[in-house]
Amino acid sequence: MGGNFLAEKAFSVVRNPNFRKHYATNVLVYPSDVDFRVELMNEKFEAKKESEEEEEETIDEYVSDALVTLTPEATKKLVLRLEEAIDSYEEKFGEIKISPEREYP
Repeated sequence: MGGNFLAEKAFSVVRNPNFRKHYATNVLVYPSDVDFRVELMNEKFEAKKESEEEEEETIDEYVSDALVTLTPEATKKLVLRLEEAIDSYEEKFGEIKISPEREYP
């Protein structure tokens, strides 16, 4: 599969009645033994972790708006399409920088 996949073959996308859009400012990706899961997140809050110790620990708490579950093949396709899209975007607008506070998770 070379070049721009979208230019290689005509296709259409039909959205079912339950279709929804989700906007994400952060993602968390983790594999299972049969698929890959992608948490789409927006908000990050500082929260107090309850502990038995005297000092309360502050942790980052993320709000997940959606979970996308992908087969390994679909995950690989997503990575390839994202690489193409990022390369195209950066050619037009410059390098996408990730701010340190958004590096993790």
